[in-house]
Amino acid sequence: MSQQKTKLFPALYSFLGELSQNNNREWFAENKTRYQELHADVINWITDLQSLLAQYDEKMLDIVPKNALFRIYKDARFAKGKSPYKTHFGIHLVTSGSRSDFTRAGFYIHIEPGASFIAGGAHSPMPLWLKAIRENLALDGDEFQKIISNAKFKKEFDFEGSKLVRPPKGFSQDHPNIELLKYKT
Repeated sequence: MSQQKTKLFPALYSFLGELSQNNNREWFAENKTRYQELHADVINWITDLQSLLAQYDEKMLDIVPKNALFRIYKDARFAKGKSPYKTHFGIHLVTSGSRSDFTRAGFYIHIEPGASFIAGGAHSPMPLWLKAIRENLALDGDEFQKIISNAKFKKEFDFEGSKLVRPPKGFSQDHPNIELLKYKT
């Protein structure tokens, strides 16, 4: 990894921390060049990440990196406190190449001082897709259950999401993978 890449996240965290304290147009205008440099660095980082992910799915190389990065500008009409900028960088890597595509599984990377995380999977799948996921887990969920129950996996990852209280329609309460089938995402 290049020296520039290893300096990316401290510089990015510093910028985002300052932005959270000065979330106004005047401060952002004074620091726009800094933002643009960091934005370009993040896009380069996404390109490097794509190469790593392509080892598992070659379609990751088809993503245009800038299309995976969410914009920093908020729609202040709907923002609490009317702050004009997000205080994080959000990246959604999905094989369609569209950051707004939530019709298939993908990866989401959230970069924010003190609150960074990486998520993967199906975020709020549409009903037909969720039904298909559940049907696959009902037929062959044992391998998936082994993966998420593995001590190494549990040490590095959380498996979470909102769940139904009762079994989903068409599934029995006594199904061996019922707790997996109750997940909504």
